[in-house]
Amino acid sequence: MWRDVGEGAVALCEAPACVQAVVVVKKRVDVPAAPFFKDRTQPLLIQTSALDRLRTFARAEGMTMRNVDIASAGSAMDVIVGLKAVLPVPAWCGSSWDSFDDAFEEIRSGLKFPEILVLWGGLTCWSRNQHVFLQTVLMLATLSDAFSSAGDQFTVVYAADSWGD
Repeated sequence: MWRDVGEGAVALCEAPACVQAVVVVKKRVDVPAAPFFKDRTQPLLIQTSALDRLRTFARAEGMTMRNVDIASAGSAMDVIVGLKAVLPVPAWCGSSWDSFDDAFEEIRSGLKFPEILVLWGGLTCWSRNQHVFLQTVLMLATLSDAFSSAGDQFTVVYAADSWGD
């Protein structure tokens, strides 16, 4: 269990003697589920009608919002090319998830946290290539978790009016 140990740091465990990790949290913004998200668990779906409110909230909280459209993505490479257009990815980074993962520290050092990444066209991507969409959701959830473990907030949301149900 993570617990606050003061001065923007959290520790993993209950007793000070068993501290396994200390992470300095720069700034964390609690983005309320209502009125933005349909559910509070990943992947986060935001209705397109709520995006302007989220943008206003994010601006007021000092958050950076970035947008990527994955509707035409036919491969992981297409998704990563879109991400490279909006994130500070180093020039040496290839167009695979492994290469993207290798560039984590450089990407992290170029971001101004907290961040929100809005993905558009998820349902279109799903209808064209379910594997690419599922891989994108899993890899971006992993990326978000890695930023969180490093003390940074990187929230990924999917813009659509529903998951298609």
